Amino acid sequence: MTPTQTDYIVLAYLSEGPEHGYKLIERMKRENLDSVMAFSVPNIYQSLRRLHRSGAIGLRIKKNKERPDQKVYTITDVGRAILVQALRDNSLIDQQIRFKSDVVFLIADRANADRSATRDAVNARVERLSVELEATQSAFIEAEAVAPGSSGVREIAFRHQIRFLKNEIEFYRKVIKELK
Repeated sequence: MTPTQTDYIVLAYLSEGPEHGYKLIERMKRENLDSVMAFSVPNIYQSLRRLHRSGAIGLRIKKNKERPDQKVYTITDVGRAILVQALRDNSLIDQQIRFKSDVVFLIADRANADRSATRDAVNARVERLSVELEATQSAFIEAEAVAPGSSGVREIAFRHQIRFLKNEIEFYRKVIKELK
């Protein structure tokens, strides 16, 4: 099984203790997880089923007399190993959402990852951003060579993306220093 971003988040939350699906989702909402990543209730339940089938989480049925039975999930040793791997997962580090490493920080925090593992993940992010910055700068130069001054809007878009990437790289380099 190749874990998804949602799988990593579910494992990170379950690493703090057993939880049934509804309470897990309520906690994610209460902690404003949606400010870091988009998630939906069906995706969380799909993730719980997928992780259970893979052996990453265990399942216990909690009987209730007045309400339907609850499925209580716990992280297994397999799940903990997957969670440790999350900080080395390039697909997580390369995800195309704004503030990409926020998810990495969330997982590192929930999984109690050591500073060096978090620093390595952020270093990998800086390397990828640097490659993206070089490619964007090259594309800008090439576009200008082909049609100089043809689109002020295009130039603004390139300059914005370049500035954003530079600022993001600078921020993460400061984070790396703090993690030493």
